[in-house]
Amino acid sequence: KYAVISNFRHIVFNSPHLRTRRTEYTGSMKITRFKFFGEGLLLCCTLIWGFAFIVVKDSLDSVGVNMLNGLRFSVAGVTLGVICIRRLVKDRGASLLSGLLIGFFLWAAYTVQTYGINYTTPGKNAFLTTIYVVFVPLYQSIIKKEKPKLKHIITALTALVGIGILCLNPTEIFKFNLGDALSALCGVIFAAEIVSVDFFSKKCDVFSMTCYSFLFTGLFSFTTAAAVGEPVPEITRVIIFPVLFLSLAATVAALLLQNIGQKYCAAPTASIIMGLESVFGTLFSVLFGMEKITLNFFIGAFIIFASLVICEIDFTGIKKSKKALQKPRVTVIIRTTV
Repeated sequence: KYAVISNFRHIVFNSPHLRTRRTEYTGSMKITRFKFFGEGLLLCCTLIWGFAFIVVKDSLDSVGVNMLNGLRFSVAGVTLGVICIRRLVKDRGASLLSGLLIGFFLWAAYTVQTYGINYTTPGKNAFLTTIYVVFVPLYQSIIKKEKPKLKHIITALTALVGIGILCLNPTEIFKFNLGDALSALCGVIFAAEIVSVDFFSKKCDVFSMTCYSFLFTGLFSFTTAAAVGEPVPEITRVIIFPVLFLSLAATVAALLLQNIGQKYCAAPTASIIMGLESVFGTLFSVLFGMEKITLNFFIGAFIIFASLVICEIDFTGIKKSKKALQKPRVTVIIRTTV
């Protein structure tokens, strides 16, 4: 006689092959959970940056570009250094080089962006800055010496279209000046900073790396301010509160969230999430009465959100699952004697 055996618990739990598969499944669940955690941190970071647009715009009336960045990143670096003093001592300078490189990219990007906004409109500045969503997959493919995924290219271009609809007016599209060139250059530099964080955050202590990058950015900014002859501002309430917000919230908290989030999130996905900065910036401008909400806002925000959803879909996994479902089931038959 023959008996058809299915779902014998002792067979399942004693099989080395299935035991390995269970371990792989559990590991993939942990990776997915941390991936969503990283994306959530990046979303919070982008939300803070969206509000920081308003603070920076008001602060530039009282202090120069380089002096503002110097104060902002120096206070941020010292604050994070005091909080993470044990990590810095334990790190022993291992994250110094990575902090130097990331700090250089931050200084260059913020300086170029702030100078660029003086010669162009805020909408074009925000749009051209976020071209990093296109350059990040390209930079990453060069570093890893592999072709960029088609999905990442399509979603990056889709997000760029959404940001363009959100930020640009039809009369501004075909006008290109020095401010536009500086804004585009800022986007290229920001892409290098995002890829650098993605690379070093998996090799160095994130807190030490972030602290060093702040201190170097502040040093570069103060040096530039001295070179161009920017005056030292008077310490008043008009400067103290914006600098504290930009230092503690928009720099320490936001960039720390970015660096930790990118540790668990792919760089192309991170760049698209950070592209939501333009959405939150416009939303806060509307809430504070600086801009009026338009149909372009809803269309652009929807396109950016759609590109994020597409970027999250694992098309290869769907294909594999379909093939697995098409395979015939195997019935285990064991001969028994009565």
